[in-house]
Amino acid sequence: MRRRSWLSSLGTGGVVGVAGCTSLLSDPVESKRIAVSNHTAEAYQVRVRLYAGGDSVYDRTRSLPTRHGEHDATSGVFDGLPTDEHDYALSYKLLERTE
Repeated sequence: MRRRSWLSSLGTGGVVGVAGCTSLLSDPVESKRIAVSNHTAEAYQVRVRLYAGGDSVYDRTRSLPTRHGEHDATSGVFDGLPTDEHDYALSYKLLERTE
């Protein structure tokens, strides 16, 4: 069940951590980075991919160490996102645990 809670926090971190400007209307979203957090006592790797028109245009993996304390979390930032105006699909995957 730890994996589910971690994925849940990742999903929230991914949505909340998208930095840029958004609008309540149909204006394009400018995203500059995606932030993810690890709230568990185990280290993980996470892979983030962006697709445009079915093609992979961004593929990065980051290691997230264990949290520092009982209520702390560690985080990682995925930057260097594409800057072209396009409809993107975001995919993330929790990879094997790291030591």
